[in-house]
Amino acid sequence: MKFVTDAYAVFGRFDVVAFLEAEDENSLYKLLSEATLEGVMTSETLIEALSDEKSRDFGKGPFSS
Repeated sequence: MKFVTDAYAVFGRFDVVAFLEAEDENSLYKLLSEATLEGVMTSETLIEALSDEKSRDFGKGPFSS
């Protein structure tokens, strides 16, 4: 899958963790809705939350200095 940038076998709730990249969230949702893999029974999608200096909450996290 050309949008997968990295993948790891893991122990626990899931067998594989895959990292995907797309131009934006809509492109990512489209890729995910079209992607099918034989034998995959379930999946979970987590989207990275980014924050920058323009964000209202920038610098207010627990690890901010």
